Amino acid sequence: MTIHELALPVSERIKLLKQDASEKNVFGKASKIAKLLGTGRYMSHGKHYTYNMNGLKIWYDDYGPNLSITYADKHEVFFQQLHEVVRYRPDIDGWLTELESVYQELIKPKIDAEKLAVERSKEEEIMERWGIPITHVQKDGATK
Repeated sequence: MTIHELALPVSERIKLLKQDASEKNVFGKASKIAKLLGTGRYMSHGKHYTYNMNGLKIWYDDYGPNLSITYADKHEVFFQQLHEVVRYRPDIDGWLTELESVYQELIKPKIDAEKLAVERSKEEEIMERWGIPITHVQKDGATK
């Protein structure tokens, strides 16, 4: 049963939809995709990013912050303006799957690589300052 099929007042359904968008981190994932894979253009206040591939079009304004997602060149499926979700359409098939796929395949590896680089930099700094080698405990209990 979807949120649209629940026998609740409209205001309650809207609240549940906003909560669902938050739990799925739609804004966070889409803004990362736009910033890291899209093209940016400096404006008088902030920067506008656009990403357009496989029917998924993301527009992100980092000053507002504002974000719009259009799917299949006709459905605006998500819109957030000044930290407030004003449109969220999980009932339109395909776009959430595409968003998650792009994020997992193209963005998450970049984020993980950046985290690893920061961790290694900290380890090198500890070794340089204190002469303490950092050992990592693996899942099987061995150290490396």
